[in-house]
Amino acid sequence: MSRSKKVMIITLLCVNVALVGTLVFTSMPKAQAQQGTPFPATDYIAVTARVNSDLDALCIVDLASQQMAVWKWNEGRNRLETVQKRSLPSDLGITSR
Repeated sequence: MSRSKKVMIITLLCVNVALVGTLVFTSMPKAQAQQGTPFPATDYIAVTARVNSDLDALCIVDLASQQMAVWKWNEGRNRLETVQKRSLPSDLGITSR
């Protein structure tokens, strides 16, 4: 399996995790949702993944802005680099109310 396919699979998995998290938080009343989180003011979901032995990925979803970004670790530069940024409402075809 090529490296780009693995990154795409990880991206899709992160989107699924983000969607489940969004469904959980939007289906609960606000007070109940805040009681269930250790940091009630935090509107982020972060997921890490190891694509293979030399590629790690980090997916972060900002629930307030409904944006998701995927980063990979660049060993040569010793820093995170953006792989892709997505708008969840536009990707899912959701229009604002």
